[in-house]
Amino acid sequence: MSACRAETFFSQQNSCCRIDVEEEVLRRIKPSPNEYLVVGSAVNKVVELLEEAKSFLDIDYTVSVQGSFAKDTWLSGDVDIDVFILLDKSYCLSIAVVDRLLRVLEKRVFRGYHVEYSYAQHPYIRVYVDPVWVEVVPGCRIEAGEKPLTAVDRTPFHTNYVKRHLEPWQLDEVRLLKRFMKGVGVYGAEIAVRGFSGYLVELLIATFGCFRKVLEAAVEWRPPVYIAPPGTTLEQARRLRRKYPDSVMFVPDPVDPNRNVAAAVSRRSLALFILASTLYLKSPSKAFFFPPKPPSSPNKLLEKAGWRARRIIVVRLESPEKIVEDVGWGIGWRVARRLASLLENLGFSVVDYSVYVDSKNIWVFVEVGEEVKPPLVLHRGPPVWKKNNMLRFVEKHLTSTSVGPWVSEDGILYVLKKPVHVDAKEAIESRVREWLPKSASSYSVSVYRLDEAVGRGLLSGELIEKAYQFVVKAPPWLKPWEYS
Repeated sequence: MSACRAETFFSQQNSCCRIDVEEEVLRRIKPSPNEYLVVGSAVNKVVELLEEAKSFLDIDYTVSVQGSFAKDTWLSGDVDIDVFILLDKSYCLSIAVVDRLLRVLEKRVFRGYHVEYSYAQHPYIRVYVDPVWVEVVPGCRIEAGEKPLTAVDRTPFHTNYVKRHLEPWQLDEVRLLKRFMKGVGVYGAEIAVRGFSGYLVELLIATFGCFRKVLEAAVEWRPPVYIAPPGTTLEQARRLRRKYPDSVMFVPDPVDPNRNVAAAVSRRSLALFILASTLYLKSPSKAFFFPPKPPSSPNKLLEKAGWRARRIIVVRLESPEKIVEDVGWGIGWRVARRLASLLENLGFSVVDYSVYVDSKNIWVFVEVGEEVKPPLVLHRGPPVWKKNNMLRFVEKHLTSTSVGPWVSEDGILYVLKKPVHVDAKEAIESRVREWLPKSASSYSVSVYRLDEAVGRGLLSGELIEKAYQFVVKAPPWLKPWEYS
């Protein structure tokens, strides 16, 4: 396991240090003084315009800068800026009030700027102030300890907590852990990733002290994982399991201990982080932070897939309108699981599946162990001495087109049966009603083999890259040479 040189320790209390790889990565990801100046200027401009707007708007609100910029845990070239408009509780939940406010901001306050109107739990707007996007988010103005009324109401308290509990040198430790998780593919609580949120990363640093200490702790993790950030207890973490029975990691929110900050972390994301932490500590490499990008060439994809291109099924769900990202990913994973279950119940061996969502399509990749089944497949029955089961099995197959039944040397009944479907692609096409959820009933469905989809020119750009990684299986930080 890689060790730090004595002169690299910067917190003897926590035995925290950085090795050369981490220092090199940090120089690349830490914002430059010029970036601070440019981004800070954009933020100040938005705040200034919102404060000036109070003079002609008949709505009382408080302007508050949030996000990774406010906490100074942002990465160079990747800043998250939220400017909250905190409204009085008496009308902050009124969609009509919030919508009217945002429309005035869009048309009058930010006139001359590129503005996008978006929706989450509440509508919000994104304003482009060269060279960054700033999200202007309405919320409710609540006091510490009060129950939040919207999903964003806790955020100012999260920001205050992070500022109080992280020392200045630990901000760079947050940056290293964020970049590591991004490289490994587990950063982000959104359904597309089902990983670690930025706030959870900050809590991990507050708990363990530094980047390397988090990784050293992760090596020993086994689900369920219980972590108690400063101001919380392990007992509070354990109690969360009753409220979040499907979670694999439990981290009470210091602002609201009844909330699990790690609720979004999937078993796969947790496993990936444990694997990457173990391998990195054994053999550090920049590839964990900056893995190679998969090729976007259709020819390279088919070359890498080889004969497996006939065993990888590509299901395309085309939406009649623009897809809301979280909704699309939710449908995609539901479809993928249903397809895997359907195929396994029909006797196909499912190797793997994955999902990708763009603005108009949901793509599901499913790899099966065989291109087609043989015309007859072996079906195992009960032992002869299990009388009732034996009689049902024999009676069923005496009048069928099966070959047999016969008794094996170990007393087990067998038959050779004609499979319901010999081709996985055909099975998926003919049973759409069984796996397509009602929420996707308006989508048009197309099914291809991977080589067919590539040949028709349906895959391009990021979708080719996603398909390439699906073919390779091993992530790029684990086998970077496979992505050259």
